[in-house]
Amino acid sequence: MSRETLGTPRQGSWLLAWLAGTLVTLGLTLTALLLWISAISNSNPPAGGGGDTLMMTLYAAPYFAAGIGVTCFLVITIMTLADARSPKPPAAWLLAGLFANAPAALVIWGLSNFGDCFNRCDKIDTLQTVAPSMCFYTFGILGTLAIYRVRRGAWHQ
Repeated sequence: MSRETLGTPRQGSWLLAWLAGTLVTLGLTLTALLLWISAISNSNPPAGGGGDTLMMTLYAAPYFAAGIGVTCFLVITIMTLADARSPKPPAAWLLAGLFANAPAALVIWGLSNFGDCFNRCDKIDTLQTVAPSMCFYTFGILGTLAIYRVRRGAWHQ
């Protein structure tokens, strides 16, 4: 008997779910990083390209891809263990996403408070040091929702 005849919902591949979550989170994070670096450096890129801001974002891409890939793998590992007996609702997936993204968000918060740019950066306030980690947290949650959507195929049970 197939899954459809038993009345259980169709489930997508864990690999495709991992790739979807990683790509969603990575795309949003790199876009935000490009905008963030451009904003804090007060630089206007030349008309033909992005200048240093674009290069810094491209150099950061592999590091973010590795970190986000591990974070999404942690979400999948948590939910594989949790879904062993019965499928969990989206709230359980969001809780797993909060738990899995916390270490990376704390690292980003620590890096945003690291150093003083050798007195070349504008003065930044507390909100500006918390914003990058909160953005990453939000993007991680959106990646978790993408994992849920690809894995379950629908927003409801």
